[in-house]
Amino acid sequence: MQNPYDVLAANAKRTPDRIALKLPGSSVSYTEFVSIVDGFAEVLVRSGFQPGYKVVVMVKPGLELYALAFALFKVKGIPVIVDPGMGLKRILASYEHVGAEVFIGIPITQVIRSFATETFSSLKLIYSVKDGLLKIVRGQNQTVTNYTLPVPIQKTELGFITFTTGSTGPAKAVEASYGMLEAAVHIIRTQFDQGPDEKDLVSMPFFGLISLMIGSTVVIPKMNPGKPAHINPAIIAKTILDEGITSMLASPAFYDRLSRYAEGHNIVFPTLRCMTAGGAPMTLDIMKRCEKMLSAQGKFYVCWGATEGLPLSFINVKEVESLKIPVIAGGLGAPIGRPVSGVRLEIIRLHKGDAPAWNERDALPHGELGEIIANGPNVSTAYYKDDKANRAHKLIDSQGQIWHRTGDVGFVDAEGRVIFTGRMAHMVEFEGHTYHSVACEGVSNSHPLVKRSALVSAFDKPTMIIELRPEATKADQMKIKDEVRSLLQTNPYTAKIQDILIHRSFPVDPRHNAKIERAKLALWASYSPSLSSHLPKIIPIGGWLFLLAPLFFELNHFWWVIWWIDFLLSTVAHLAQIPTAIPIAEIHGYSKKETAFWTMFLGATFWKPLTLTPKA
Repeated sequence: MQNPYDVLAANAKRTPDRIALKLPGSSVSYTEFVSIVDGFAEVLVRSGFQPGYKVVVMVKPGLELYALAFALFKVKGIPVIVDPGMGLKRILASYEHVGAEVFIGIPITQVIRSFATETFSSLKLIYSVKDGLLKIVRGQNQTVTNYTLPVPIQKTELGFITFTTGSTGPAKAVEASYGMLEAAVHIIRTQFDQGPDEKDLVSMPFFGLISLMIGSTVVIPKMNPGKPAHINPAIIAKTILDEGITSMLASPAFYDRLSRYAEGHNIVFPTLRCMTAGGAPMTLDIMKRCEKMLSAQGKFYVCWGATEGLPLSFINVKEVESLKIPVIAGGLGAPIGRPVSGVRLEIIRLHKGDAPAWNERDALPHGELGEIIANGPNVSTAYYKDDKANRAHKLIDSQGQIWHRTGDVGFVDAEGRVIFTGRMAHMVEFEGHTYHSVACEGVSNSHPLVKRSALVSAFDKPTMIIELRPEATKADQMKIKDEVRSLLQTNPYTAKIQDILIHRSFPVDPRHNAKIERAKLALWASYSPSLSSHLPKIIPIGGWLFLLAPLFFELNHFWWVIWWIDFLLSTVAHLAQIPTAIPIAEIHGYSKKETAFWTMFLGATFWKPLTLTPKA
């Protein structure tokens, strides 16, 4: 097969002046982009880089990241991709698991590397990236001779390593072959009809690689791709209109903010031909708002997949809407469509523990509920250095083909559509009945004032936690709870769910800001605040009042010493607690700004009573 670099170079030869990357304030043509890639590749070769080296890349999404990716493809390096939203501790654990030989990072990440000596003990080469330049920090600096790159590759060879979010367990290192990348390009090109003439707004960096291999123009908006729920929708809308964006793929959290803004300002995007959502289940109200942004010719799809296979299935939103009453609100699940070209899906009996042997998998007919397994050219066949995960998630069929256990539960309906009912890890057992998260949540989500729901097990019972829409008032809460309980009780699949709790704002995954962190909500649901936990708050409040004393009283030397001690405790000590407080308060629905404010004001008396202990 062709090296991804060869594909890029061919695009540059075919359309040299076409814009490859359009960033806020700058752009580069395909010819210019390939020149930058070649320069990076030459630095790598000159410094002693060897094919097969695993490479930690700690660079912000943008020109440098994409240029490095293709330069590494050219020299047959293996990029190691970790989501920055995972948190530093988990990021370093992931890098240590891989044992990379090369580190490439922006200056601030070099500081992290220098302190994490154990994590990066296997490094042979180190590079720094700044202002579009790749500099050698550790390595040779020799003259390049016989520059015969790119190196030939095979479809089955390891192209890059990426990590799962770890939302239902430890993050796993997914092996992605060159063939997987080629298959993903083929799917986007044929299934979604994306061609070289597209202007693709990229909010998920991986899909920028695919668009560049297709030959499209990649437009990178001004946003933090790790925080799609916090985009500035006005900037995104202006980018779509100004650049004439024709295609885009984003998370439901991204579309939620953009569609609310577009609806409020009566904005329609006339050039937007294809809009795709992925990364987490999408609610019908977001879908409806998104459809209003499109012209009559525009199409809107929802994709389903996993880090181990992107995408696996897709469905047109109009088809989803037609199934609202009988399927979604009826408690059967969420339609995720039919497999994309080349992918095979099968429903097998639910198994605990390691994957069953192929002849023991117990394939199920249409209509029966089971685990979804997948096979295809874009599906990973293994986890890197993780035999335990491979035993648990991979099946080998009679033809030697490897199938992936998705961990998702669902069934195939009479029309051949897959209906997703939830994750196996999120099933709740109660009185001999199994409750499936997404299926049950469809019932409570049908209430007009419920933004989203999460089914968890609390006190060994199924508990429905709901987050309300902004227009719901506190006075409405008891009424809404009663109405949601009535909806659940009138549905045969959810009739025994009695406990309803209201949460301020659900904790969500770091990658797409849309997958609900049900494990955290289950802890929260079992939390009982104590009235005595509010009494210690008198101390920091008194401390802040004492700081005002010099305005009203003349202090002697002793009281000035006390004043300065109080000042340091109320400011520096409280400030230092904010990083610890943020993940704890997040479970209770506090934003980072809210947590920072209350921790500065109340210190540990705010966040320590919120600390949750996992159930035994």
